[in-house]
Amino acid sequence: MRNVLFFTLVAGCFNPDLSDSMFACTAECPSGFECVAGTCIRAGTSPTIAILEPADGDELDANLELELSVQIENHELNPNFPDDPVDGQGHWHWFIDDVYQAGVSTTMITAAPLGAGCHILKVDLRQNNHEAVDPPVSDQVSVYSSDGGPTICIDSPPAGETVLAGEIVVMVDVRDFVLDDAVTDGHGHWDVWVDEAGPSGHFLTGSGTVTIPNEAGPHRIKAELVNSEDDPLVPPRSATVVVTVQ
Repeated sequence: MRNVLFFTLVAGCFNPDLSDSMFACTAECPSGFECVAGTCIRAGTSPTIAILEPADGDELDANLELELSVQIENHELNPNFPDDPVDGQGHWHWFIDDVYQAGVSTTMITAAPLGAGCHILKVDLRQNNHEAVDPPVSDQVSVYSSDGGPTICIDSPPAGETVLAGEIVVMVDVRDFVLDDAVTDGHGHWDVWVDEAGPSGHFLTGSGTVTIPNEAGPHRIKAELVNSEDDPLVPPRSATVVVTVQ
């Protein structure tokens, strides 16, 4: 009886002859294997994606096209999508500030210049039918895009953060613009909007308090630079993040 029980536990974790590269795991996998989403697979065979260019923290020229390159391992790129799912095959999606851009089946793309300000570039692996691989595999970098003019970035709260309804502090990074009451070019303050209602406040420092509605779900926070007479800059300079009330 003891021998039968032992075999049942082991068989639930891995194939005893280790000839297969994938099998169900209910406990630890044997040496040389790793448990990923309930499956023992050979170590080093999990799909990965990493952004090679631009690097995290890079300053980009807002007047030049964006070049985005990735390194992908253990995931064959298939240009024929949508297509039937095949294990280990698919493409990748990329996003700017959590906004979907396109599906890609090459390791490098050239896209339109990023707008001036801070941006988050994100990539994730997809199956042939656009479904995310299981478990999800992604990478992201934060970059700053400059055209020599004023910019504003929202440092906090970060995009996608879950918050409680009520007052929260919005922190911004303002560059090439002076926060004061002087009625002259390049001077002014910033306004903050929540769900297009506002402005909720005018601020001369790098932080300000706003109220998030008591409604579960996503809420959009926009910070915008304006001159001392409350007129938006030309061209407009703003930053947006979406947070979620639980």
